[in-house]
Amino acid sequence: MLDHTINRLFLRLLTTWLVILLAGRSLRMVLIFEAVSSNVSAASVGAIITCGAVVGALIAVLAGRFYNRFGPTVLNRTAGTMLLCAAALLYGFPTTCTTRLEATIANILICMSFVLSNTAVFRATGAIFAGGSRVIAFSRLNALNSILEILAPLGVGLLFDLYFEGLSAALGLFACLALFIPRAFPSAQFYPKAQMKSFSLWSNLRRLSTSQILLGGILAGAGIHAIISTITIVIPIAAPGLTLSTRDVGYLLAAFAFAQFVACLWLSAHPEPTKLCRRLFISLIVGGIIMTMNYYAVGFYSLLVVSMIVGAALGVVHPLSMSIIFQYAEPGAVGDIVGIRLMLNNFARILAPTMMGIALDYMTGSLFLSWIGIAILVSVGVALWINKVFNKTPTGIH
Repeated sequence: MLDHTINRLFLRLLTTWLVILLAGRSLRMVLIFEAVSSNVSAASVGAIITCGAVVGALIAVLAGRFYNRFGPTVLNRTAGTMLLCAAALLYGFPTTCTTRLEATIANILICMSFVLSNTAVFRATGAIFAGGSRVIAFSRLNALNSILEILAPLGVGLLFDLYFEGLSAALGLFACLALFIPRAFPSAQFYPKAQMKSFSLWSNLRRLSTSQILLGGILAGAGIHAIISTITIVIPIAAPGLTLSTRDVGYLLAAFAFAQFVACLWLSAHPEPTKLCRRLFISLIVGGIIMTMNYYAVGFYSLLVVSMIVGAALGVVHPLSMSIIFQYAEPGAVGDIVGIRLMLNNFARILAPTMMGIALDYMTGSLFLSWIGIAILVSVGVALWINKVFNKTPTGIH
């Protein structure tokens, strides 16, 4: 009976998260399309997106503190309200000047809604599940996220030309569903699982700095998040030099996302919580080795094989990283550590494309991806060396 109740609560939480994520990503696509159609320059669009990512990164730790006090339902409903406001701002663009201001505010609201909703679903998932069930839940979350990465651009791309004026309003109404989904934690017996007293931020940072396994899990998760974001940009840019058509690029990116989805399904079927760290290292090593093969991959089919193997290897890093946080961090420190993880995700998405733009002035896209693979392998080697030399048993784990 208890398991059935937990699954029902998780389903409510999952439904709310999916509504917010799909509405938010679709609204961001609409924002970009409307800004471009209103003659906003590419540099201004980039600045708008960067501004939202910075604000999202800065509030990530604070969102964890809000969760500890108010629980997941308040965060999700706040996120839904933010998306409704963003949709209202995007409903009309009278002039180019107001377009920039409204688009900036709308994008900030969208990014903040992502942070609040992700904090709610990750924290609640880690709280109500344990062991293998937690790994399964995080794997399924990541698999669904991969599906949304494909559906949102496709859906907006098809509907934008047909329903230009009403699309943002429709997405705002869709986001309102998050306000009416029943509370994820209606029963008092689940509040102790979902909410806990926080330690001070400084104490949690000190705990994190003394735990090699937590540091490794967080840095691996944020780093791979940045790499996956970079790959989806590098492949279209490098397409002319690789003699790839637009259709080929679409197939490669779809195969990359599909491989992540399949890998997460495999992980949910074989959770084995005692092997989290071993699997994290193996996935990083395999992904790094195969990424170095990009330089030698010639033609569409060889790139397709490389993309699918890399997607499968790196796709499991995120659920493994989140599972490590909840398995090894103290309950009072989880909020800040998850917040730091989400903050690094946002900063990584800002820095990675910038570094990529500089690097591609000096090397080809395939060579750049190969160097990323080498960087992954070097990072894993350094982490193993530090663990062996300084402390064979990770500290800071209670």
